[in-house]
Amino acid sequence: MIRVPVAQPDDLVFETLFREPVVVALPLDHRLVQGRSAPTVRLSDLHDEALILARRPGAPGLYANLLALCRAAGVKPRIAAEVDRMVTNLNLVAAGAGISVVPASMQGLHADAIVYCPLLEGQALDAPMTLVHRRLDRCGASATFLALTRRLALPWQVVGP
Repeated sequence: MIRVPVAQPDDLVFETLFREPVVVALPLDHRLVQGRSAPTVRLSDLHDEALILARRPGAPGLYANLLALCRAAGVKPRIAAEVDRMVTNLNLVAAGAGISVVPASMQGLHADAIVYCPLLEGQALDAPMTLVHRRLDRCGASATFLALTRRLALPWQVVGP
């Protein structure tokens, strides 16, 4: 299971199980949270904000898409940190080092220190969950695992109009 495939070798199958929305993670005392009962964040709000990214070299994924969306809108966040793990990313947000955009399933981590807000222009961003398997694995335990994984992913799939 991976988020966003970078390379796709011919002997592997890449199957998107579902696409998860993203949210903006803000420290509790952040200016975008203060005085708002149900805060939402616009892409333009990210301008000049200290942005914390969880990304690995060679695997651009969600954050490359976020930065491309910002660039296209003329929004220039400041990259405050790049870390290897999403949990480290949220630890830094909780400590007040900046803000981040994360998959919605990360909500709840540091609930006492982070507010998770929808990104209004976030429809263009998502965090796909991708099942990767060898093309020739079609029987036995592999086939059972693939079928079970697909079935468990069904409730997460968003049905469009």
